[in-house]
Amino acid sequence: MFGLGRDSRAELLSYVRLMLGFPANYQDNLGRMMYVSAVTITTLGYGDIVPLSGRARAGTACEAVVGVLLAGLFFNSLAAQLRLRVE
Repeated sequence: MFGLGRDSRAELLSYVRLMLGFPANYQDNLGRMMYVSAVTITTLGYGDIVPLSGRARAGTACEAVVGVLLAGLFFNSLAAQLRLRVE
């Protein structure tokens, strides 16, 4: 297969599976999880990376709710500050 060694082939196959959404054997998930967290907390929900286990799905749903609440609190405090400056 393309003149690659056995280890290189396995690593390439693992990377391809990772890009297709199956990250089970991939070790460096921090960047992917930061991306999923940012997409979830902003409620964009692209769907290119999805949680696989029930516990991860529940955590993602909680994070989406917290993201909406935090955005609401932020904009509320921003509006209150602007209202104080106008008065």
